[in-house]
Amino acid sequence: SVFIVLLSRVILAFNLNFYMPISEVDANMATGHERDAARQGQFFFRRNIFSTKLKDAATPPSSFVCDLGHIHNPEFAWPFDFVCDDNVDRTELMSLDEIMNGTPLTSDGSAPGFGFPGLIPMIRGYMSAVSTKDTVGARVQRYLDFISDRAAGKLVTTATWMRAYITSHPGYKHDSVVSDAVCFDLMQEIRGVVDGTRKAPTLLGEYYAGRLDDAESGKAMLESLRGTAMEDGETLKGSSMT
Repeated sequence: SVFIVLLSRVILAFNLNFYMPISEVDANMATGHERDAARQGQFFFRRNIFSTKLKDAATPPSSFVCDLGHIHNPEFAWPFDFVCDDNVDRTELMSLDEIMNGTPLTSDGSAPGFGFPGLIPMIRGYMSAVSTKDTVGARVQRYLDFISDRAAGKLVTTATWMRAYITSHPGYKHDSVVSDAVCFDLMQEIRGVVDGTRKAPTLLGEYYAGRLDDAESGKAMLESLRGTAMEDGETLKGSSMT
């Protein structure tokens, strides 16, 4: 939920354009239902998300105004260059890793001169602009690292982890029948992972955070992020933002 809220704010702050044909959205839904789509699937996505105007087709904004009337200046840290072609509405088949983490300028595997900035680097730029508090910002960055690693295939999805547990269980006969005993053991394993008494390195890596108290909950972090945005930034003179 923290990631979705941050992404929605990035879309509004940077005026991003994610419009694409509904037929390609349907195709993405079908791809998403395939096994191991998170690592091996290719999804349609816009090549240019910054603008519908060619003159600034690949230019991220140097500043934005939040809903409280403050000017913020994001700092982006892309380790690669990216450009867009003349067709600003063109879509491209990308992996989840490319959509989330970006892809460098390349002539192999995709059209020559094509690159994509990635959603997670955009969120990091937004967070640098609103100057999140150290404790909140560090935890959110940790969340982003986790999502980035999962998108990159370094960590498996929950479905893959559960499938691997069941297929390796001595009580599973590889006949597509999951017995009550296997289900019970799976629930116990999941409970142990949640409680921190059992490790799941392929699922969580080193990102296990344990149980969060009220001050560390997702809701509390979102409230803190909003409070930071209210405190920081340069107030626009003579403007009224609603």
